[in-house]
Amino acid sequence: MTWFFRKKNTETSKLNLDTIKQIAHESNKRGKEQVLFATIKRNVSGRGEVLVGFQDKTPLDNGLVRYETKEIETQLGKGEFKFQEGKFYFYPNVDIEWHPTPKKNIHKIVSNYDFSNDSVYLEPKDYGNLQSELSKCFQEESVESVFLNGNICQLEITDLDSEKELRISEALLDYLSSFYLSPFSKPQNHQ
Repeated sequence: MTWFFRKKNTETSKLNLDTIKQIAHESNKRGKEQVLFATIKRNVSGRGEVLVGFQDKTPLDNGLVRYETKEIETQLGKGEFKFQEGKFYFYPNVDIEWHPTPKKNIHKIVSNYDFSNDSVYLEPKDYGNLQSELSKCFQEESVESVFLNGNICQLEITDLDSEKELRISEALLDYLSSFYLSPFSKPQNHQ
């Protein structure tokens, strides 16, 4: 089963027509060509919030959006900027797909965003160290083990049904659209 958050993934950030019009309006108002400047601000828990503003366009800008860093450009490259009701919003366009595996109790989930930069194997005793969305979900849904590596999440769960799949999917979509630096709520010592 496939779950979609907002829209299917895209290769680069998209701008809706209202956003493009607002950039043109701001350029006329300031008398200089403008671009959107996008960055991610993180709260204490590490949850990322996309901040968007205007900056003067430079010869180095290749379009209507400038990102604070290449990493942020990679993170936001699949989403869409929209100007609605006087504010800019960013929609990450996260996709996840459930794939069958040879083992009945192992379930593979693939996303267009990364679950983790490192290869991570976790058992229930470790779930308390995860970001709240993941920790709560894995504990409540009786997930027996978790493997995260890049855009792959593999769950060991014996009694998966469509309702559990929906709840797990929603938690994973929430986690992925939160732009955490890590699935862990605190820095981990690698063994």
